[in-house]
Amino acid sequence: MPQLDMFKPTPPPSVKGCTLIYTPKGRAREYAALACNVYRGCDHQCSYCLDGDTLILRHDLSAIRLRDLRVGDMLLGVSVLGAGRANKTKFTPSKVEAIWTTRKPVYEIVLENGMTAKCSGDHRWLTDRGWKFTVGTMSGPGRRPYLTTNNLVRLLSHPMLTPPETEDYRLGYLSGIIRGDGHIGKHGPYPRTHTRKDRKNNPYFRNDTQWAFSLRLTDVEPLERTKAYLAAFSIAVSTFQFNETMFGIRTRIKRQVAQIKNLIAWRDTAEYTRGFMAGIYDAEGSFSHVLRISNSDPEILSFCEKALSANGFDHTQDVPHKSPNTTVHCIRLRGGRESMVRFWQWCDPAINRKRILDGKSLKAQSRVARITDLGYTDVLYDIQTSTGNFIANGMVSHNCYAPSATRRNRDDFAASSVRPGAFRARLETEARKYRNAGITGKVLLSFTCDPYQHLDVQEKVTRSAIQILHRHGLNVEVLTKGGSRALRDLDLFTPQDAFATTLTLLDVRESQKWEPSAAHPGDRIETIKRFHEAGIPTWVSLEPVLNPYVALDIVRLTYPYVDLYKLGTINHHPLAKTIDWQRFAHNAIALLKSLGYQRNTDPDTLESGQFYIKRDLARYL
Repeated sequence: MPQLDMFKPTPPPSVKGCTLIYTPKGRAREYAALACNVYRGCDHQCSYCLDGDTLILRHDLSAIRLRDLRVGDMLLGVSVLGAGRANKTKFTPSKVEAIWTTRKPVYEIVLENGMTAKCSGDHRWLTDRGWKFTVGTMSGPGRRPYLTTNNLVRLLSHPMLTPPETEDYRLGYLSGIIRGDGHIGKHGPYPRTHTRKDRKNNPYFRNDTQWAFSLRLTDVEPLERTKAYLAAFSIAVSTFQFNETMFGIRTRIKRQVAQIKNLIAWRDTAEYTRGFMAGIYDAEGSFSHVLRISNSDPEILSFCEKALSANGFDHTQDVPHKSPNTTVHCIRLRGGRESMVRFWQWCDPAINRKRILDGKSLKAQSRVARITDLGYTDVLYDIQTSTGNFIANGMVSHNCYAPSATRRNRDDFAASSVRPGAFRARLETEARKYRNAGITGKVLLSFTCDPYQHLDVQEKVTRSAIQILHRHGLNVEVLTKGGSRALRDLDLFTPQDAFATTLTLLDVRESQKWEPSAAHPGDRIETIKRFHEAGIPTWVSLEPVLNPYVALDIVRLTYPYVDLYKLGTINHHPLAKTIDWQRFAHNAIALLKSLGYQRNTDPDTLESGQFYIKRDLARYL
């Protein structure tokens, strides 16, 4: 028997050179054959937010306050998320794609190891039992997985802000990098033969002394930092390529070499020590599963051990490596990943490859000690990242649900904006191409934005888009959470068009938690009723399904003025594991058939009086 439930829509003919009108892919293809996004981004966002002072870990393990993040910053995230087992969760780079703020009640999470975080009740954390909200209930509209004192939160380490650079730090770094891997000194005297034109090119002899400073490394970052630090002390050095894999900096000016020698003299300050440890780590440090600093100079080794002890780092010396000419000693940092991350954040070495955790397993965790409602509302921050998560105050944290559910990278998703002024002209050109190619049908507005978000009240781009598409024989179907904002354009709709809305909840307060800027459910239902009364075909998207019982109640409430239903599940969210999808699918089918709707398994031939089960849900049947 053919698996009709797993029907894959046939792609419509493509028109060369068209990008505004496009063919959706993946799950989105089950909604429409053609689509167009009239805005960049959306202001109907679900926010799961954190306090602006929360420390976020960058990809290089340095920490930055959440309020100071910028779009494009590279953070540390995790991948291969599942049941939360350490060997299944790996660290990976994560790019900041959007940032926004909202006002919400503030809660505080405290772990037994002392880690804390201030966040909204909707924020989610990775635990030993998967993703969980900060707060929730066991039953009713607020039913969802939430943190309890029985949960272990997955984490990396206590974060700390790297202290700002000072002159002593720069002096310490120069001392560490040059003592570890540089060359400085004088050579000679060498007997040389010279000639001078003013002496009729007669040869004469002189003993020459050469002064030299050079630093050669395979990594460019410490060379650039050393060059910049020397420039701050009015020493200009030149850059050269030593071989295919190594570059260097150098100077042969006697005055500069002498000045560099004075700069790297030993000093006894905390900042000098911090800088020295960064420099010596760049020069002689290594990191695989453990962090080591290797050297043969007893003076350098002694200084390193004193510096580590003074700053609370446990360490030991491995068995020395002996060679014919020297004996190399290795100082090994103890205390695991917590100690290594603290070392990198404290001294801030320049070489990135020696301070990243890509591919390493997430192992640490700590039990929740308490969760406290702080009793006030404040401005909270949220971000969208390429991995859908990041490290907040040392704990693995999830970001906004809605953008990640679309599986699209949107650098400015949260900062919704009008497309460039040429948008209308480009849309006109593309619609004309579709007409000339003989392609008709409906164009969906929209997938990665909402056509009737708040911005459209002033810009009215959606109205222009509908007019342009109609002008070239293309019909439209609108999918929106904008509610009554869409009524402004009701006069443009024809019986060949369609109007749809997404309905997830009925309770206004719960809806505002998930979709704070979207129209409330009653407004959306009243709007779809108005379109139905005007003779416009209507349909409802029951996806994401946050509560299966509420989803069925939505059908019972709206069926008199809804011509078509599309049902799905919820993706990229811990709620998906708490719902009996097979039971929901069978109950939904039974309810819809009892109301006179017939099932159609082909999304391209849907008609009034039918319903469509998306593949995500159909696989449970």
